[in-house]
Amino acid sequence: MTRFLICLDLDGTLLTKDKRIRWKSKHYIKKLINEGHIVTFSSGRPFRSLQRYYEELNLQVPVVCFNGAYVFNPHDVTFPSICKRIPYQDIVNLYTNFYGTMLDSAYCEAMNNIYLDVKDPFLFFLYNPGQTKLIVSPIDKTLKEDPFTCVFHFKEYTNDIKERMTKYCLENFKNTRMRFWFHNEYTECYIENVNKATGIKHVADFYNINYDNIIVFGDAENDIDMLESFKNSFAMKNALDTVKKSAHFITKKDNDHNGVIFELKRFLKKKN
Repeated sequence: MTRFLICLDLDGTLLTKDKRIRWKSKHYIKKLINEGHIVTFSSGRPFRSLQRYYEELNLQVPVVCFNGAYVFNPHDVTFPSICKRIPYQDIVNLYTNFYGTMLDSAYCEAMNNIYLDVKDPFLFFLYNPGQTKLIVSPIDKTLKEDPFTCVFHFKEYTNDIKERMTKYCLENFKNTRMRFWFHNEYTECYIENVNKATGIKHVADFYNINYDNIIVFGDAENDIDMLESFKNSFAMKNALDTVKKSAHFITKKDNDHNGVIFELKRFLKKKN
């Protein structure tokens, strides 16, 4: 039997709209694990925000967090972790130049600290700060360490602003870039050539799994690199059209109707 590495995005992919893993999906994933396949998450979230799902499936494998910036195994300290951070000076530069005109809030997360100037309910729900130390103050005054992620909120989103900020990063920073969420009013900083695909390849190399035996699922713009990098890539039925164009396949069902599991069953049946 061919052993596959199956990497799943969470929000809009494995999780339903009310942030649950449906029973059929949970049951089938555990069956795949028992058969010897490796199933893990490739998420933009920090680990603590996806830990409940990791434990719900009783995973014991490396997990791709912060869109590939942090890859580690909570159960194995010998696993060679990836830990890539954004230069904090670049973020302070953006904040100083665009805050008050284009941007009206910022959220940055390092290993043990969260820096923010405004408590954003949506980001708090997504990242689930929990007991992480919150430093609430203008980040140009407090941010002195390189974070894994930084999310800015637009005062008003327009394509012109998107183009101006993208160009600014290219002209002023060595590796810091921006991606724009499908929610439109949010933009996220990241390190060029650090993404979900690079994190997944690192996990595959550790297990000596051929890249042709990697299966990935996603729905959002931060999944595009991942979907373009592997031949067994699935964009969700509920994904953006731009994301669907990046995948080799599109699921027949959406995230609320076990779309991931429906495709996995069909795919693996053909391979066995």
